[in-house]
Amino acid sequence: MPTPSMEDHIEQIYLLIENKGYARVSDIAEALSVLPSSETKMVQKLDKDGYLVYV
Repeated sequence: MPTPSMEDHIEQIYLLIENKGYARVSDIAEALSVLPSSETKMVQKLDKDGYLVYV
């Protein structure tokens, strides 16, 4: 079950993909006002939990 924070990140990733066709960690971090290193950890966790594919 995703946490509210995870849901925020997933939503932002969805919006970026809808608008740009892709979502970079730096773009997600900027949109959510978090550090890129923190966003990398979140994206890796989302990938591990099966919510997205991190390449």
